[in-house]
Amino acid sequence: MAAGATTGRTLFRLGRAVLTGADADRDELALALPDCTGRQEIRVEPMSGPPIGAGPAARPAALADRRPAVSSDARAIARVRCRRGCHGVLRLLVGRRSIAARGFWARPGGTSLRLPLRPWARRRLATGPLAATARLTTSDRADRSSVLTRPVTLAPS
Repeated sequence: MAAGATTGRTLFRLGRAVLTGADADRDELALALPDCTGRQEIRVEPMSGPPIGAGPAARPAALADRRPAVSSDARAIARVRCRRGCHGVLRLLVGRRSIAARGFWARPGGTSLRLPLRPWARRRLATGPLAATARLTTSDRADRSSVLTRPVTLAPS
């Protein structure tokens, strides 16, 4: 790394995070960012790689199941896959009517969500399978948003 890094004053703000120091040479970029305790964390990133936090822009997340399971306590169990981590909201809809919704924050790889079903959907499931639409609204670590809509079938297990 080159000598003479800038420290101590605000260079620019990234939301709540304040960049107070940076330095670069031809191969690497060093950033001084505050961690969750308020101390400075030094991140070194290669200059030749993709932008920091970059992931697939078109689809940061996907639904793993077309037939989410429904538990005995009337919760739909859906798996969300995120290659590089993401956050967002999963909604299950019948027409325009929301039958379940849940916010989430997933680490790289994904997470399993338990969505409590509304009473109307519970009564409807008692008569047989329920066709619905899953709407997955996500943002990746670089705050790029996407919406994935997919038909799903809920059936009691």
